[in-house]
Amino acid sequence: MGVFLSMDYNLNMPHDLEVAPGIYQHYKGDKYRVLFVATNATNEQERNKVVVYISLKDGSVYYRDLGEFTEIVEWPDGGRKSRFIGAYTSFKKRVRKQ
Repeated sequence: MGVFLSMDYNLNMPHDLEVAPGIYQHYKGDKYRVLFVATNATNEQERNKVVVYISLKDGSVYYRDLGEFTEIVEWPDGGRKSRFIGAYTSFKKRVRKQ
């Protein structure tokens, strides 16, 4: 069963994100659509970022700390890469416009 996701905002607008919206592959093989990066506001001292994404396999929605999402892990082929790699997009460098 495929997953159709409609977004009300323009994904081409400038983002100050470490991870761009798009399709990513998890090191265990499944593919996910990153929807956006959000701020975890449950702790005022640590306003860490979380990545919100949806499974293309079953439509389940997940979130994961940004640091864990981009963490280097060992892939089945023995290579060491990010836990998720962009299948149709890539990680953006954080750039602040002045």
